[in-house]
Amino acid sequence: MSNLFVLGMHRTGTSAVSGALAACGFYPGQDLLPADPGYNDKGFFESRPVVEIHDKFFASFSTDWRYCYQLPEDCFESEAAEIAMAEIRSVLASDFQTRQPWCIKDPRASVLFPLWRKVLDEQAIDYRVLLVQRQPAAVANSLLRRNEMPPNQGLLLWLYHSLCAEKYSRSCTRTVINYEVLLENPAAGLKNALSRIGLDDVVCPDDIGIEKSLSHSVETPQVPELVSKVYDLLIREPLPTEDLDQVGATVWPLLKLVPDVRALEQAAHKRFEDLTLANEHADNLTRIVEDLRDQLSRSTHTIESQRTELDQERSLRLSEVAQLSDERLAAESELEKVSRAYESIRSSVFWRVTRPARFLVEQLRRLRFSRTKRALHYIALKPEQDVQLDKGWYASVGDAPQMLLVTDQDRLPAGRVELSFDLETRDCEFSAPKLIVNHGFEEHHLELELPQMLMGRNTLKLHLPTHINCLRFDPMEGEGDFNIRDFTIRELI
Repeated sequence: MSNLFVLGMHRTGTSAVSGALAACGFYPGQDLLPADPGYNDKGFFESRPVVEIHDKFFASFSTDWRYCYQLPEDCFESEAAEIAMAEIRSVLASDFQTRQPWCIKDPRASVLFPLWRKVLDEQAIDYRVLLVQRQPAAVANSLLRRNEMPPNQGLLLWLYHSLCAEKYSRSCTRTVINYEVLLENPAAGLKNALSRIGLDDVVCPDDIGIEKSLSHSVETPQVPELVSKVYDLLIREPLPTEDLDQVGATVWPLLKLVPDVRALEQAAHKRFEDLTLANEHADNLTRIVEDLRDQLSRSTHTIESQRTELDQERSLRLSEVAQLSDERLAAESELEKVSRAYESIRSSVFWRVTRPARFLVEQLRRLRFSRTKRALHYIALKPEQDVQLDKGWYASVGDAPQMLLVTDQDRLPAGRVELSFDLETRDCEFSAPKLIVNHGFEEHHLELELPQMLMGRNTLKLHLPTHINCLRFDPMEGEGDFNIRDFTIRELI
């Protein structure tokens, strides 16, 4: 039984015809393209290796099946053609020659059939051709639905594929299958077409898989007169080659005038991508400007707040300086009074007479036992207060920072004493500190107001009562912590 080639434009019903031939016993190939739900539900019946050979040939000329009319006239004499024919020989030997009769179908073969004819003729392979035709308007509508292809481009591709298939299959045993007629009686229509090319012995089952539902009812686009004329010629039996040559003499030169639509599409796509990137860049710049504007607004607000705080602090400092100046003037005035009184005393007779007695008292004071630099090294904690020892510092932390200090003896010295210690404050203020003294066996409390303490070494002279158990510092203001180190007490005579 002879082998078959099914030629025809995309969406003309070549898949349905190939599927029917497969039902009649023709081998479509081992590796077939999968079905496309909604468009080719039953499958394409196209050999994947065959389609890849055709796509690779198109790609070597920077085109594809949608713009195949841009192939150069000498494309079948090129190096790409030699490569394609070598691949055709390989796929025939590895797949189709092992299973005959076979049926090869790919709409691209309508344009590239010269490649196959050279290989088939040189190997003396028996084959025949079925040319499948369908109304051009239906083809254009189907391409619009599946590929979103403009109807004019679909009609142009139908014209080019159909004329190429007819031209390149001349001198072959061939016949035309009108798809619309085939749908009326699929089995009988296919049987009649095979009989016209001498394949009377093919057994066609009653159900060859072609249904009238495969014909989609669509709106018919406006078809140019030239396209309608070519379609009328291509569905005749036998094909009127002289009339088709006359039409071809008009059509082939016109195809060279068709603009490079693919290049225009690529340029438009590139322009669209550039515009998209430009828009994204503009959006990014807008966001950056908005962020900078927000940062500037926040910085301006911060600067204004700091300026207000500096003005308030400056006013406060000026007020303090004025107060200190007044206090200095008052102290100088008081010192002047004291100096005059002191000079008056030193120049008096009483001062000269009591000089030996003062000398004797000074010597006795030096000989008297003094408790000097008795270190306090034990910390007694106030309830709910955290005290830490950090590198020699006693650190008091908490919501109400205080520190309770006791000695390793039962009592502290009484009378006039000198307290010395190193003070480090963090976020506490000692603007109005107090020293709480616990004295007596019942721990009576005595609060002593202290002068403002400073960072670093502080020396305080106080008069302490007897029977002192401990001392407690209280800054009286703020929350946070303060540290005390090298606390010493010295009794003064």
